[in-house]
Amino acid sequence: VFAQKDEPTQMSETVLLINDANKSVQDADLSIEKANTSFKKVPLSEYKTNNKSLQAAQ
Repeated sequence: VFAQKDEPTQMSETVLLINDANKSVQDADLSIEKANTSFKKVPLSEYKTNNKSLQAAQ
């Protein structure tokens, strides 16, 4: 068995990377929640398109 003396360092670096990834996921979830909340605040009439401007070009 070749035990490298920097193995604990690699372990702690891995743990830090995992923690960073988890934080990124939490931040993303929060951003999605904020976006969903802001979408809900937009009145439905804002979503309706102006049909006159959507006529296909002949």
